[in-house]
Amino acid sequence: MESKGVVKENAGGIQVDRRTFVKGTAAVAMALGVGGFLDNIFGQQVKAHEPAPRPTKWDEEFDVVVVGSGTGALAAMVAKDAGFSAVILEKAATWGGTTAISGGVLWVPNNYLMKEAGIEDSLEEAFEYMKKASFGQSSDELIHAYIDNANPTLDYLVQNGHKPKIQVPYADYYHGSIDHSRKLGRSVIPPGLGRELMRTVRAAVDARGIPVYLQTPAVSLITDESGAVVGVWAKSPAKGKISIRARRGVLLATGGFDHNKEMREHFLPGPVYYPSAVPTDTGDGILMGMAIGADLRNMNEVWGWPVKEITIAGKKMGSFDGGGERAKPGSIYVNRFGQRFCNESANYDATTRNFYWWDNSIMDWRNIPAFCIVDSEYRKRYKFGRQKPGVEQPWMNRSDTLEELAGKLGIDAEGLMATVERVNIFAEEGVDRDFHRGEKPFDRLTYGDSERTDLKNPCLGPIKTPPFYGVRVYPGSLGTCGGLRINGNSQVLTPYGKVIDGLYAAGNTAGSPAGAGYPGAGATLGAGMIFARIAALHMAKKN
Repeated sequence: MESKGVVKENAGGIQVDRRTFVKGTAAVAMALGVGGFLDNIFGQQVKAHEPAPRPTKWDEEFDVVVVGSGTGALAAMVAKDAGFSAVILEKAATWGGTTAISGGVLWVPNNYLMKEAGIEDSLEEAFEYMKKASFGQSSDELIHAYIDNANPTLDYLVQNGHKPKIQVPYADYYHGSIDHSRKLGRSVIPPGLGRELMRTVRAAVDARGIPVYLQTPAVSLITDESGAVVGVWAKSPAKGKISIRARRGVLLATGGFDHNKEMREHFLPGPVYYPSAVPTDTGDGILMGMAIGADLRNMNEVWGWPVKEITIAGKKMGSFDGGGERAKPGSIYVNRFGQRFCNESANYDATTRNFYWWDNSIMDWRNIPAFCIVDSEYRKRYKFGRQKPGVEQPWMNRSDTLEELAGKLGIDAEGLMATVERVNIFAEEGVDRDFHRGEKPFDRLTYGDSERTDLKNPCLGPIKTPPFYGVRVYPGSLGTCGGLRINGNSQVLTPYGKVIDGLYAAGNTAGSPAGAGYPGAGATLGAGMIFARIAALHMAKKN
């Protein structure tokens, strides 16, 4: 399906190279009266990453250049093992990117830990599950590439010191909703979370003598006459602007565009608050690819999670509300009208999608901000804004009555009281007739409180005992999941579906192989490491 080098012809038989394509796109945009797309939104950012002239003499040369020290670092290891030189360029002063501050989970169907535990699985079932969980926004090629390479990638990590275990309790995110899901086993986690995972990778990188250049961002790709990528220009803290040749290829693994305001506003379907990615995730790799005519995929999607707005040392910040809090019995989400709008016990990505309802009657987001409401019985049992049970903080908005709490938060009091009354009836009956909370196996297995004997539904509890507590909740993200369009070899493609020779992408710099969905915990790090390994193996086979 793919070819390399210059785009020889399009549907009309017209020859065009990528540089001409980029200029032509700008001209068409201007002719249509939408030139602001390029000039005013983020066009200047793309321009800043345009390929600069090739140097007459390279400052440094390697076989493989990896841009980004998170999941992409695996590509440098694989390349080195294949007998090729590699270098890792990192924009930040620290190693590991967002992976290092993550949970470190990898989603690996039919893994060896499942077999040891007697948990049945198959790659065929995993493919069918992931295909459905992508919401129709991926391809069989990418899904097969993920599924078929997941276990070899995990095995490679284990050979290099990784010591995963099955994450308990953690079902696939659509367990009970999509066929061929599993209630346990596909998500594996290191003992020390992402920090431990990236310590292991760094030790393996250092053992191979692979240089890691910190505070050295790549700023643009370097191409040859055919348009193939042959290196990068980077900024070194000691040497200034340097050229680095990549004899076999460049892997862009710089993360997403979480901290690029212009890109978020242009591509995402609504606002994102308190993104959890590292501050250096500003879309650099995506912009570099766009500058040489790369296609994009799934740019309107994020790996979403709700965040409670808390205050620490006088500064507002977001506290991830993944499920260990919002999904516990006795906690509900309501909007400004005091109305619930979601199943609070669903997975965090699915829950976040419910925030994005633009209400034309009020010309505003109906569910932004939302509010998490609990009572004192809940506070005795569970964490709230990551605070231990019983710990009080001023930002918790404590009130003796629901009416008073509604006034503090700006919620319609009558609406809130009616909702709480209805939820209390549901808790007594054990059935959520509005949003079916606790009906799916995922809800009960992953987030419910199965140890409580006073509830008919482990995800539904009453809100009756004062004082009451409430905080604002916003749609947040652990990362954007759209980026450069790739094929099953991790090669970056043009809008015509042609390969840009020498250019690869992985992780959140690439359009997610899971499309718009989130199959299970670790699908984001899994994709990053799996496709980084795929990229290196493909580079190693090049003539």
